[in-house]
Amino acid sequence: MRKHVRKNKPKEACGITIGDVYVSQEIYTATELFFTKNIIKSNIEFEIDPYELYKIYLRADEIGKEIISIFQSHPSGTTPSSTDLTFMRVNPYIWLIFDMESLEYAGYLLDSSKNQLVKKEKLEIIHGHYAIPHAT
Repeated sequence: MRKHVRKNKPKEACGITIGDVYVSQEIYTATELFFTKNIIKSNIEFEIDPYELYKIYLRADEIGKEIISIFQSHPSGTTPSSTDLTFMRVNPYIWLIFDMESLEYAGYLLDSSKNQLVKKEKLEIIHGHYAIPHAT
């Protein structure tokens, strides 16, 4: 993911992960990663091609997986923007946000029942997979 962020800088990078969700334990395991193009080629926003997104949904359905996360980069910081928050309401997945400069990242999930942003504090990326245990 970091390489994808570096490669696209100064434009926002974006992508999707698919995998398994263990709701009772709040664990999400990504098994496939899709680096997508930012079709608006913006430094401050991203948009994934709808056909590319459709193919990712088909792939997930084909292999019995779910969308786990949407990832993107920001020019500075890892806090969701107001635009991110709007799209998080209709895309109820974990949002991984990378800082383009430091390459640090944070994961967020919007709890729509409370309209509250939950930062996933314990997040690891391991060999192309990541697990997000229950936030503390």
